[in-house]
Amino acid sequence: MIRQQGYPPDLSERAVRGPSRVLVGLALAVGVAAKLLLSWNRYFNQDEFEYLHQGWLLHMGRLQYLDFNSNHPPFFFELLSRLNFLISDPVALLRAGRMLTLVSTGVQLLLVWAIARGIFGTRAGRWALVAYATSATFLEWSTEIRSDSLMVPLWLAAVFLLLTPARMRNSYRLFAIGLFLGSAFWSNQKV
Repeated sequence: MIRQQGYPPDLSERAVRGPSRVLVGLALAVGVAAKLLLSWNRYFNQDEFEYLHQGWLLHMGRLQYLDFNSNHPPFFFELLSRLNFLISDPVALLRAGRMLTLVSTGVQLLLVWAIARGIFGTRAGRWALVAYATSATFLEWSTEIRSDSLMVPLWLAAVFLLLTPARMRNSYRLFAIGLFLGSAFWSNQKV
């Protein structure tokens, strides 16, 4: 069989480095800009007020399941109750909660990139990052103050430790995986 010139196409990292990096950079810039605009300008959902109120109740010394009812585990509300120690203005508290979602988004994007890069390579890691960062579902739901914004990074951290080569002793790694999964479950039972 005679091989034709240019066939099969060279899909190595070197051959598509320039255009791929430009497209990835543009797509990520669009995703980051959309996330920042949504975090600052999107209306507040009633669930966000509920989550912040439950954090405030814990801050005031109330006990979940005894003094008030919630359909989510307490880990996320404990985090939100710590915001009340720092911020007393309700409007500033809403903004601070939304800024926490930006931190969560950054951690999620980093972990999605690291998982895809570790399994499929650098190029796949970049494109997985773009697909995740520009997904309409991700942009909409990751903007709100929700227990998912704590659960997803914890779950992704467990997956990252599970799928990447061991950089620590196996018993420590398994303990860390269990800690991340258990914490994810205690912030939201969708795990």
